[in-house]
Amino acid sequence: MDAEQALRLLSASECVGNKRYATLQGQAFCAQQHACGVWHGYPVGWVAVPVQIRKQWLDAGCVRRRDIKRNWD
Repeated sequence: MDAEQALRLLSASECVGNKRYATLQGQAFCAQQHACGVWHGYPVGWVAVPVQIRKQWLDAGCVRRRDIKRNWD
């Protein structure tokens, strides 16, 4: 993923506590801020995404149930 795409994901991400979550092509991502304006993002299994975010994305059609089941760990 290039920096431009990563920035788009961060901009569209959902904040929960001190982490931000985003999805792209059925994959979940998490980002954490390490310093002001400095973020570290990485792919995560769907089990790491808070249930309210998963439900929101399912309801909005951003992800499919089979994406979540396939990438649960």
